[in-house]
Amino acid sequence: MTIEALWAVNFSTPLGFSGSGVAVFETGHIFGGDSLYYYIGDYVLNGDTVRGKAEVIHYSGPPWNTFGPIERVILQYEGQIQGDTIQDKR
Repeated sequence: MTIEALWAVNFSTPLGFSGSGVAVFETGHIFGGDSLYYYIGDYVLNGDTVRGKAEVIHYSGPPWNTFGPIERVILQYEGQIQGDTIQDKR
């Protein structure tokens, strides 16, 4: 199984904030972003589970994302691959 591709990402928090962007998964690395932040990170694929971390870094406009007015955040994630979707396992 491979997940190397350009992915659309949609995310939300328990507080109801949401956002979207794009991410390229390639050879264990992630590169992507949205209109205010860029993402850089890594991932490991094990069967139908993908896990890793990504740093989200502000580069333009007001520093506001789903976590509030911050310049930088590191996210750890684990997701289950279901067809053409990766769903958070939490």
